Amino acid sequence: GRDVGVECKEWVQRVVADASGYVVAVPTTNDDYCTWRWSQDVYGYNMSRPIQYAQPGEIVQMRLRDYPYLHTAIVAGMMSDRVIFIDSNWVGANKVGHHEFLFSKFYSGSIACYSIYTIL
Repeated sequence: GRDVGVECKEWVQRVVADASGYVVAVPTTNDDYCTWRWSQDVYGYNMSRPIQYAQPGEIVQMRLRDYPYLHTAIVAGMMSDRVIFIDSNWVGANKVGHHEFLFSKFYSGSIACYSIYTIL
């Protein structure tokens, strides 16, 4: 992966700002460590929407059960049994890359919580 010098959430914030011509800002995280603060620029689905319905370009923020920090990723695509993400910090520190995550991992207890965000 390419070293971008920042972790996952900051990288997503930069990507969205660049793509929107600096009109849209990805909000900060709430104190529950699973959701974002309210913003007129995004619409969030807090685990009420199955991960397999996420669309390319949407953003997923998740907290792994065995890892105390959040991870933020952009949905790059879908397969019949998995989501494909592009993100920073998954393939290496501050490195952007793709990785796949099985839907079954979202529902087997690996994910403590997740939210799906659509940029408006």
